[in-house]
Amino acid sequence: MNKEILSIKNLKIGYETESGLLIAVNSVNLNVYSGETLAIIGESGSGKSTLALSILRLLPSNAKIISGSIEYSGVDLLSLTDEEMRKIRGNKIAYIPQEPSTALNPSFTVYTFLKDVVYSHRFIEKKELKKYLIDVLKKVRIPNPEKFLNSYPFELSGGMKQRILIAASLLNNPNLLIADEPTSALDVSVQAQILALISSLKKEFNMSIIFITHNLSVAAQIADRIAIMYAGKVLEIGDINEIYENPAHPYTQGLLSSVPRLQRTKRLRSIPGFIPNLTNPPSGCIFHPRCPYIKEKCKKFEPKKYNLSNNHEVYCWLYGE
Repeated sequence: MNKEILSIKNLKIGYETESGLLIAVNSVNLNVYSGETLAIIGESGSGKSTLALSILRLLPSNAKIISGSIEYSGVDLLSLTDEEMRKIRGNKIAYIPQEPSTALNPSFTVYTFLKDVVYSHRFIEKKELKKYLIDVLKKVRIPNPEKFLNSYPFELSGGMKQRILIAASLLNNPNLLIADEPTSALDVSVQAQILALISSLKKEFNMSIIFITHNLSVAAQIADRIAIMYAGKVLEIGDINEIYENPAHPYTQGLLSSVPRLQRTKRLRSIPGFIPNLTNPPSGCIFHPRCPYIKEKCKKFEPKKYNLSNNHEVYCWLYGE
Protein backbone atom coordinates (compact mmCIF):
# COMPACT_ATOMS: atom_id res chain seq x y z
CA MET A 1 0.00 0.00 0.00
CA ASN A 2 1.28 3.49 -0.89
CA LYS A 3 1.67 6.35 1.57
CA GLU A 4 -1.55 7.70 3.06
CA ILE A 5 -2.06 11.37 2.15
CA LEU A 6 -5.64 11.94 3.39
CA SER A 7 -7.38 10.37 6.36
CA ILE A 8 -11.00 11.10 7.31
CA LYS A 9 -12.04 9.78 10.70
CA ASN A 10 -15.54 9.62 12.19
CA LEU A 11 -16.63 12.69 10.22
CA LYS A 12 -20.15 13.92 10.94
CA ILE A 13 -21.65 16.97 9.19
CA GLY A 14 -25.09 18.50 9.58
CA TYR A 15 -27.13 21.26 7.93
CA GLU A 16 -29.40 23.54 9.90
CA THR A 17 -32.81 23.47 8.18
CA GLU A 18 -36.34 24.61 9.02
CA SER A 19 -37.18 20.97 9.76
CA GLY A 20 -34.23 20.50 12.10
CA LEU A 21 -30.64 19.30 11.83
CA LEU A 22 -30.09 17.25 8.66
CA ILE A 23 -27.16 14.83 9.00
CA ALA A 24 -25.59 14.77 5.52
CA VAL A 25 -22.36 12.92 6.42
CA ASN A 26 -22.58 10.44 9.27
CA SER A 27 -19.49 8.89 10.94
CA VAL A 28 -17.53 8.50 7.70
CA ASN A 29 -14.07 6.92 7.70
CA LEU A 30 -12.01 7.08 4.49
CA ASN A 31 -8.34 7.00 3.49
CA VAL A 32 -6.74 8.17 0.25
CA TYR A 33 -3.30 6.89 -0.74
CA SER A 34 -0.56 8.37 -2.87
CA GLY A 35 -1.07 7.84 -6.59
CA GLU A 36 -4.52 6.26 -6.37
CA THR A 37 -7.97 7.24 -7.61
CA LEU A 38 -10.73 6.71 -5.07
CA ALA A 39 -14.22 6.98 -6.54
CA ILE A 40 -17.06 7.90 -4.20
CA ILE A 41 -20.32 6.57 -5.60
CA GLY A 42 -23.87 7.28 -4.51
CA GLU A 43 -27.18 8.65 -5.66
CA SER A 44 -28.16 12.31 -5.26
CA GLY A 45 -28.41 13.26 -1.60
CA SER A 46 -25.97 10.61 -0.38
CA GLY A 47 -23.48 13.19 0.96
CA LYS A 48 -20.75 12.90 -1.68
CA SER A 49 -20.39 16.60 -2.48
CA THR A 50 -20.74 17.61 1.18
CA LEU A 51 -17.83 15.30 1.96
CA ALA A 52 -15.73 16.86 -0.83
CA LEU A 53 -16.48 20.44 0.25
CA SER A 54 -15.64 19.61 3.86
CA ILE A 55 -12.11 18.59 2.82
CA LEU A 56 -11.68 22.02 1.23
CA ARG A 57 -13.47 23.79 4.11
CA LEU A 58 -15.96 25.28 1.62
CA LEU A 59 -19.21 24.19 3.25
CA PRO A 60 -22.15 26.62 3.12
CA SER A 61 -22.96 28.81 6.13
CA ASN A 62 -25.78 26.58 7.41
CA ALA A 63 -23.49 23.53 7.58
CA LYS A 64 -21.46 22.53 10.59
CA ILE A 65 -18.90 19.83 11.27
CA ILE A 66 -20.21 18.10 14.37
CA SER A 67 -17.32 15.73 15.00
CA GLY A 68 -14.37 13.96 13.43
CA SER A 69 -11.12 14.93 11.73
CA ILE A 70 -9.73 15.40 8.21
CA GLU A 71 -5.96 14.91 8.11
CA TYR A 72 -3.93 15.86 5.05
CA SER A 73 -0.28 14.78 5.19
CA GLY A 74 -0.62 14.45 8.95
CA VAL A 75 -2.20 17.89 9.50
CA ASP A 76 -5.81 18.19 10.69
CA LEU A 77 -7.41 20.58 8.18
CA LEU A 78 -10.23 21.37 10.61
CA SER A 79 -7.75 22.89 13.06
CA LEU A 80 -6.20 25.34 10.56
CA THR A 81 -6.97 29.06 10.40
CA ASP A 82 -8.65 30.47 7.27
CA GLU A 83 -5.32 31.88 6.09
CA GLU A 84 -3.54 28.55 6.58
CA MET A 85 -6.34 26.78 4.72
CA ARG A 86 -6.11 29.22 1.79
CA LYS A 87 -2.47 28.18 1.30
CA ILE A 88 -3.58 24.56 0.86
CA ARG A 89 -6.80 25.06 -1.12
CA GLY A 90 -6.08 25.25 -4.85
CA ASN A 91 -2.40 24.66 -4.16
CA LYS A 92 -1.90 21.31 -2.43
CA ILE A 93 -5.54 20.22 -2.81
CA ALA A 94 -7.31 21.25 -6.03
CA TYR A 95 -10.97 20.99 -7.00
CA ILE A 96 -12.92 20.50 -10.21
CA PRO A 97 -16.56 21.56 -9.64
CA GLN A 98 -19.66 19.89 -11.05
CA GLU A 99 -20.88 22.50 -13.52
CA PRO A 100 -18.28 24.01 -15.87
CA SER A 101 -20.79 26.55 -17.17
CA THR A 102 -21.39 28.09 -13.75
CA ALA A 103 -17.82 27.76 -12.46
CA LEU A 104 -16.39 30.23 -14.98
CA ASN A 105 -17.10 33.97 -14.67
CA PRO A 106 -18.77 35.05 -17.94
CA SER A 107 -17.13 38.49 -17.80
CA PHE A 108 -13.55 37.15 -17.56
CA THR A 109 -11.42 35.75 -20.35
CA VAL A 110 -9.75 32.39 -19.88
CA TYR A 111 -6.44 34.23 -19.42
CA THR A 112 -7.80 36.38 -16.57
CA PHE A 113 -9.37 33.38 -14.85
CA LEU A 114 -6.19 31.26 -15.02
CA LYS A 115 -3.95 34.21 -14.07
CA ASP A 116 -5.97 34.77 -10.89
CA VAL A 117 -5.62 31.09 -9.97
CA VAL A 118 -1.82 31.30 -10.26
CA TYR A 119 -1.51 34.66 -8.50
CA SER A 120 -3.57 33.46 -5.55
CA HIS A 121 -0.52 31.38 -4.56
CA ARG A 122 2.56 32.77 -6.33
CA PHE A 123 3.80 35.49 -8.65
CA ILE A 124 5.14 34.91 -12.17
CA GLU A 125 6.32 37.62 -14.57
CA LYS A 126 3.80 38.42 -17.31
CA LYS A 127 5.83 36.94 -20.18
CA GLU A 128 6.60 33.78 -18.25
CA LEU A 129 3.00 33.51 -17.06
CA LYS A 130 1.57 33.47 -20.58
CA LYS A 131 4.06 30.83 -21.67
CA TYR A 132 3.24 28.76 -18.58
CA LEU A 133 -0.52 28.97 -19.18
CA ILE A 134 -0.09 27.92 -22.80
CA ASP A 135 1.99 24.91 -21.70
CA VAL A 136 -0.70 23.83 -19.23
CA LEU A 137 -3.48 24.25 -21.82
CA LYS A 138 -1.48 22.02 -24.16
CA LYS A 139 -1.33 19.39 -21.42
CA VAL A 140 -5.14 19.28 -21.28
CA ARG A 141 -5.24 18.83 -25.08
CA ILE A 142 -6.57 22.27 -26.02
CA PRO A 143 -5.69 23.08 -29.64
CA ASN A 144 -4.39 26.55 -30.45
CA PRO A 145 -4.14 27.54 -26.75
CA GLU A 146 -3.12 31.16 -27.47
CA LYS A 147 -6.48 31.74 -29.13
CA PHE A 148 -8.35 30.16 -26.22
CA LEU A 149 -6.60 32.38 -23.67
CA ASN A 150 -8.47 35.35 -25.13
CA SER A 151 -11.85 33.56 -25.25
CA TYR A 152 -14.83 34.13 -22.98
CA PRO A 153 -16.78 31.19 -21.50
CA PHE A 154 -19.77 31.70 -23.82
CA GLU A 155 -17.48 31.03 -26.78
CA LEU A 156 -16.49 27.58 -25.49
CA SER A 157 -18.20 24.19 -25.69
CA GLY A 158 -19.02 22.23 -22.52
CA GLY A 159 -16.06 19.92 -23.05
CA MET A 160 -13.68 22.83 -23.61
CA LYS A 161 -14.91 24.58 -20.44
CA GLN A 162 -14.24 21.39 -18.51
CA ARG A 163 -10.70 21.25 -19.90
CA ILE A 164 -10.15 24.85 -18.76
CA LEU A 165 -11.23 23.90 -15.23
CA ILE A 166 -8.94 20.88 -15.27
CA ALA A 167 -6.10 23.13 -16.42
CA ALA A 168 -6.88 25.54 -13.56
CA SER A 169 -6.70 22.68 -11.06
CA LEU A 170 -3.20 21.77 -12.30
CA LEU A 171 -1.65 25.24 -12.28
CA ASN A 172 -0.16 25.00 -8.80
CA ASN A 173 0.92 21.33 -9.02
CA PRO A 174 -1.40 19.80 -6.39
CA ASN A 175 -0.88 16.27 -5.11
CA LEU A 176 -4.59 15.71 -4.38
CA LEU A 177 -7.34 16.48 -6.89
CA ILE A 178 -11.04 16.36 -5.98
CA ALA A 179 -13.22 15.97 -9.08
CA ASP A 180 -16.92 16.44 -8.26
CA GLU A 181 -18.88 14.76 -11.08
CA PRO A 182 -16.75 16.46 -13.75
CA THR A 183 -18.39 14.56 -16.62
CA SER A 184 -22.07 14.71 -15.63
CA ALA A 185 -22.92 17.64 -17.95
CA LEU A 186 -21.11 16.18 -20.98
CA ASP A 187 -22.19 13.84 -23.75
CA VAL A 188 -20.78 10.32 -23.81
CA SER A 189 -18.01 10.88 -26.37
CA VAL A 190 -16.68 14.01 -24.62
CA GLN A 191 -17.07 12.23 -21.28
CA ALA A 192 -14.73 9.47 -22.45
CA GLN A 193 -12.15 12.04 -23.57
CA ILE A 194 -12.24 13.83 -20.20
CA LEU A 195 -11.87 10.56 -18.28
CA ALA A 196 -8.88 9.55 -20.41
CA LEU A 197 -7.38 13.01 -19.92
CA ILE A 198 -7.74 12.91 -16.12
CA SER A 199 -6.19 9.43 -16.00
CA SER A 200 -3.17 10.48 -18.07
CA LEU A 201 -2.67 13.70 -16.06
CA LYS A 202 -2.79 11.73 -12.81
CA LYS A 203 0.26 9.77 -13.93
CA GLU A 204 2.06 12.79 -15.38
CA PHE A 205 1.58 14.94 -12.27
CA ASN A 206 1.79 12.02 -9.80
CA MET A 207 -1.51 13.03 -8.17
CA SER A 208 -4.06 11.24 -6.05
CA ILE A 209 -7.69 11.75 -7.06
CA ILE A 210 -11.02 11.66 -5.27
CA PHE A 211 -13.53 11.17 -8.08
CA ILE A 212 -17.16 11.76 -7.14
CA THR A 213 -19.86 10.25 -9.34
CA HIS A 214 -23.26 8.58 -9.35
CA ASN A 215 -22.28 6.61 -12.46
CA LEU A 216 -20.87 3.13 -11.87
CA SER A 217 -19.69 2.84 -15.47
CA VAL A 218 -17.67 6.04 -15.16
CA ALA A 219 -16.10 4.84 -11.91
CA ALA A 220 -15.10 1.55 -13.58
CA GLN A 221 -13.08 3.48 -16.17
CA ILE A 222 -11.04 5.58 -13.77
CA ALA A 223 -10.95 4.26 -10.19
CA ASP A 224 -8.57 1.99 -8.29
CA ARG A 225 -10.88 1.76 -5.26
CA ILE A 226 -14.49 2.76 -4.70
CA ALA A 227 -16.52 3.81 -1.68
CA ILE A 228 -20.29 3.32 -1.80
CA MET A 229 -22.22 6.08 0.02
CA TYR A 230 -25.87 6.03 1.00
CA ALA A 231 -27.73 8.61 3.09
CA GLY A 232 -24.51 10.02 4.56
CA LYS A 233 -22.93 6.64 5.34
CA VAL A 234 -20.15 4.66 3.66
CA LEU A 235 -21.60 1.15 3.28
CA GLU A 236 -18.81 -0.57 1.38
CA ILE A 237 -15.27 0.28 0.28
CA GLY A 238 -12.51 -1.59 -1.50
CA ASP A 239 -10.71 -2.55 -4.69
CA ILE A 240 -12.92 -1.74 -7.66
CA ASN A 241 -12.57 -5.14 -9.36
CA GLU A 242 -13.28 -6.99 -6.14
CA ILE A 243 -16.43 -4.99 -5.42
CA TYR A 244 -17.72 -5.19 -8.99
CA GLU A 245 -17.19 -8.96 -9.10
CA ASN A 246 -18.33 -9.66 -5.52
CA PRO A 247 -20.54 -6.83 -4.23
CA ALA A 248 -21.21 -7.48 -0.55
CA HIS A 249 -23.68 -4.87 0.64
CA PRO A 250 -27.30 -5.26 -0.53
CA TYR A 251 -27.27 -1.62 -1.66
CA THR A 252 -24.17 -2.18 -3.81
CA GLN A 253 -25.77 -5.31 -5.24
CA GLY A 254 -28.87 -3.28 -6.09
CA LEU A 255 -26.85 -0.55 -7.78
CA LEU A 256 -24.95 -3.03 -9.95
CA SER A 257 -28.16 -4.88 -10.86
CA SER A 258 -29.63 -1.65 -12.18
CA VAL A 259 -26.79 -0.98 -14.64
CA PRO A 260 -27.70 -1.74 -18.29
CA ARG A 261 -25.45 -4.32 -19.98
CA LEU A 262 -25.29 -5.52 -23.56
CA GLN A 263 -25.47 -9.18 -22.48
CA ARG A 264 -28.41 -8.66 -20.12
CA THR A 265 -31.61 -10.42 -21.17
CA LYS A 266 -33.60 -9.98 -17.95
CA ARG A 267 -35.44 -6.85 -16.91
CA LEU A 268 -33.36 -4.33 -14.93
CA ARG A 269 -33.90 -4.47 -11.18
CA SER A 270 -34.70 -1.41 -9.12
CA ILE A 271 -34.18 -0.75 -5.42
CA PRO A 272 -37.61 -0.41 -3.78
CA GLY A 273 -38.40 2.46 -1.43
CA PHE A 274 -36.88 5.91 -0.98
CA ILE A 275 -33.88 7.59 0.67
CA PRO A 276 -34.77 8.21 4.33
CA ASN A 277 -35.48 11.61 5.82
CA LEU A 278 -32.08 12.63 7.20
CA THR A 279 -33.57 15.01 9.76
CA ASN A 280 -35.19 11.93 11.31
CA PRO A 281 -33.22 8.90 10.05
CA PRO A 282 -34.24 5.32 10.89
CA SER A 283 -32.61 3.54 13.81
CA GLY A 284 -30.11 0.75 13.24
CA CYS A 285 -28.80 0.26 9.71
CA ILE A 286 -29.62 3.30 7.56
CA PHE A 287 -30.50 0.98 4.63
CA HIS A 288 -32.76 -1.44 6.52
CA PRO A 289 -36.13 0.01 5.32
CA ARG A 290 -35.16 -0.88 1.72
CA CYS A 291 -33.10 -4.03 2.33
CA PRO A 292 -34.34 -7.41 1.01
CA TYR A 293 -32.33 -9.28 3.67
CA ILE A 294 -33.48 -7.36 6.74
CA LYS A 295 -33.02 -8.98 10.17
CA GLU A 296 -34.42 -7.82 13.50
CA LYS A 297 -31.01 -6.56 14.64
CA CYS A 298 -30.77 -4.38 11.49
CA LYS A 299 -33.64 -2.27 12.85
CA LYS A 300 -31.98 -1.69 16.21
CA PHE A 301 -28.20 -1.62 15.83
CA GLU A 302 -25.81 0.06 13.43
CA PRO A 303 -23.66 -2.56 11.67
CA LYS A 304 -19.95 -2.63 12.41
CA LYS A 305 -17.19 -2.80 9.84
CA TYR A 306 -16.47 -6.29 8.53
CA ASN A 307 -13.27 -7.03 6.57
CA LEU A 308 -13.98 -9.36 3.67
CA SER A 309 -10.34 -9.16 2.55
CA ASN A 310 -7.31 -6.92 2.97
CA ASN A 311 -8.88 -4.41 0.59
CA HIS A 312 -12.63 -4.90 0.90
CA GLU A 313 -14.75 -3.65 3.82
CA VAL A 314 -18.51 -3.70 4.33
CA TYR A 315 -20.86 -2.37 7.00
CA CYS A 316 -23.61 -4.99 7.11
CA TRP A 317 -25.05 -7.51 9.59
CA LEU A 318 -25.01 -10.23 6.93
CA TYR A 319 -21.30 -10.66 7.67
CA GLY A 320 -19.88 -11.57 11.06
CA GLU A 321 -21.24 -10.46 14.42
